[in-house]
Amino acid sequence: MVNIPGTSKRCKQCSVRRVKCDLGQPSCTRCLKSGIKCSGPTAGSVFVHRDVNNIHRVSDRKMLSHAFQNRHLDITTLPTATIKELHSSAQSNKLIAPISIPSSLGCSMDLYRSAVADLWIVTCHPATIPVDHNVESPMSSSAREILPLAFGSKTLDSALFAVATMFMGKLRSDDKLQGLALAAYPPALSRFRSELALGFGSKASQTNRTVRAIAISLTLLFYEWLANGSKGEGYRFHLNGALDLIKNSGPEALESPITKAAHTDLRCGALGEALKSRKATFLASEQWFIITNKLSIKNHRQLLLDIVAHIPGLLERGDLLKHLGSIELKDTMNLGATDNTCHQSTQSLQIIEYFRDCDSIFRKLHFWLQSLEESEGCRVWWYSDEANSDQNCQQRHAEKSNEDIYSSTIHFSNPWIPGVVIYYWSSLLELSSTILEVRQLINHNSPYTPCLGVLSADSPSLFMRLETVNEFAIHLCQTVIHLSSTLEGCTMSHIPAELAEQYFTRLLSTDNESLLQKDTEYLKNREKAYIGLQLCRKGLDILRSTVRT
Repeated sequence: MVNIPGTSKRCKQCSVRRVKCDLGQPSCTRCLKSGIKCSGPTAGSVFVHRDVNNIHRVSDRKMLSHAFQNRHLDITTLPTATIKELHSSAQSNKLIAPISIPSSLGCSMDLYRSAVADLWIVTCHPATIPVDHNVESPMSSSAREILPLAFGSKTLDSALFAVATMFMGKLRSDDKLQGLALAAYPPALSRFRSELALGFGSKASQTNRTVRAIAISLTLLFYEWLANGSKGEGYRFHLNGALDLIKNSGPEALESPITKAAHTDLRCGALGEALKSRKATFLASEQWFIITNKLSIKNHRQLLLDIVAHIPGLLERGDLLKHLGSIELKDTMNLGATDNTCHQSTQSLQIIEYFRDCDSIFRKLHFWLQSLEESEGCRVWWYSDEANSDQNCQQRHAEKSNEDIYSSTIHFSNPWIPGVVIYYWSSLLELSSTILEVRQLINHNSPYTPCLGVLSADSPSLFMRLETVNEFAIHLCQTVIHLSSTLEGCTMSHIPAELAEQYFTRLLSTDNESLLQKDTEYLKNREKAYIGLQLCRKGLDILRSTVRT
């Protein structure tokens, strides 16, 4: 926009400096380039006549508030001019490549607002939700703390809009939502940089400013993790900047309910994506764990995340070992005797270290489950035909017929338990199945078979059985079905359901049929795998139906 000739209307900052002002919102060009906070136009009359389409008659924050309070009413969609403003801001800031904005975003905007409205109803009005459905997902816990704060911060509004839109876009595989999120990110990051440079206003205390800064930073981190792909290297700078911000804020900053909830939400979201991609997450790095370990009090979810955050890295190492094992015979022919011996020795040490690291994770998870059961005073899960106090019900469940397994209904001692153990079982499933595949490859590769003999007699990796892995997968499927009745549960269940489906599909494929040993248990295990696959698809169908309605 160009200032109207003959007028002297400008923002306060440009007025003090006696320079021309383009009266842009949320920041004029001069203030944006100077890195200072822009007050915006001091009066609306001239600005209205300059460009009526650039005025938000109803702000995004008011529209969200209206959506929260009037869940079933038709919410006015974002004006087309605002979409164009997001696009032009993305191009002018040059933070990412220009994004092609879809022409029809009304449906996607309504989808986003309805999802947030549902989430608000669940988190802030739990009395309206049946007790069995109050699962306390990380997303809802984060929303309960952060959303009220967002009503006083346009910067946090922008960050939450970007991350929630990207999350729903990923969940639904909606290109329109993802395109909108990509376009909304640069303005959100630009506002955040301006607030960091200028502070958050004289009325806010230093503690509140720090808490809000970390909440915004963690929210943007979640967005960047979701959006990270083959071209995601540009986000690394902000990841390091967020780490420095939290470090410099001191350990007490993460003790705030707002920042603690945002951090937990980020870790859960990153864990799901990392398990799916089988790549180590940056949140498992030593620098980030040093910060996490400073928390004085941790709940069971946070303690579990401390353990399972390392599993995606173990999956990546396991895939590397499987790849190296498959080309071992070819490389051996091209190496001399001395080189071959050194190569085998190095590889053997890697295999032994890998299994020992896996054993350490298994033992920590076992102690974590014991601690959870002790805090509950009983078993945390059981099936509809079992008594809660029956200690032998897990063994009897393994002996059930396949029809009984398919029709069984899982129950939990507390409504929040399934939202925690779903991460426990999905992590165990991925790690256990990878161990079976690596162990099978070693058994068929004679130079490395002695590596298994080095492991301790009580090694979980050494005695892992296919039946145990199948049980993990079936428990996971039944938990997904249990959680799939609400949007809140769906946000946690989608990736675990896909992981279980991939496991059973891979198990039944001809390439992996050797895992189903040709013995008396062969037909039983194969039939159980088919039952598990049916459970997965049943759960996924319910999830997709719930998310779309």
